Amino acid sequence: MKNIIIYDIETLKNLFTITLYDVDKDEYISFVIHELKNQFKEMMKYLEHLYKNNHIMVGFNNVNFDYPVLH
Repeated sequence: MKNIIIYDIETLKNLFTITLYDVDKDEYISFVIHELKNQFKEMMKYLEHLYKNNHIMVGFNNVNFDYPVLH
């Protein structure tokens, strides 16, 4: 069975956040990209792991915002 990840992205002029929820593990993880905290490398490593392991990502406004932002 494939692992399901529910996620949401928020953006402001100088802030990017992504919060992900792993349904099977009942675990949240979030990443922040801002001038005071930059977790870009960690976020990309985690997203690459999800991709390589064929996880299913489900978003709230996935078609119109979240998915295009990830790409």
